[in-house]
Amino acid sequence: MPGMARVLSNESRGSNADVPPVSIPPRISGLRGGAASPEQLSRLQGMKFGFSSPQTTAADAPAFYSKEGEQTQMPPVKPGQYFVSYNALHHSSLQQREQGVEGAMKPMYSFWANFLVDKFNEGMYTEFKSLAEADLQDGDTIGNQHLLNYYHGALKSSAALAERVATDLVNMLREEKDAGRPIFKMMRIAWRDGALNLKTRKRIGD
Repeated sequence: MPGMARVLSNESRGSNADVPPVSIPPRISGLRGGAASPEQLSRLQGMKFGFSSPQTTAADAPAFYSKEGEQTQMPPVKPGQYFVSYNALHHSSLQQREQGVEGAMKPMYSFWANFLVDKFNEGMYTEFKSLAEADLQDGDTIGNQHLLNYYHGALKSSAALAERVATDLVNMLREEKDAGRPIFKMMRIAWRDGALNLKTRKRIGD
């Protein structure tokens, strides 16, 4: 199910239990391994996009979190779906991106945009933002749209916005040149929302 961050089963939990598995649509089946950042990926060795064993029972089945934070049982794998490790997908996506394959980074962008809302990781966020901005310079708007989706979700979250993200948003607002002013509109809506986290309000208000 695209756009859903999933939590590992008890059987597959390890030192990276906070990192959820995600199912990948079949269109990525041709991806091959590529370059990546060892420093960032060394922390993600235990991360899996799927079940750790085909013997997983219904009681041990992992759960997924929707964008609204509701938890439910992960449905059975559908025909044509399969699971892949975070590292493999990361390597493959970057390799395909370097080769100029259209939409190669979309699965990673979708994952980051949802996962980082509730489980912020500065290394992931930095890579997400840098790649999205680089793609935008080349005329590819997919990453930037997912980045905006992430900001929207982070502003709506009950958790406080990370200081790094708040600073980036304020700087982007000041430098915004898009006639549609998406950052301004997003932050204005968030500011008028009485449910906005107080720490978030202070960080974007300063």
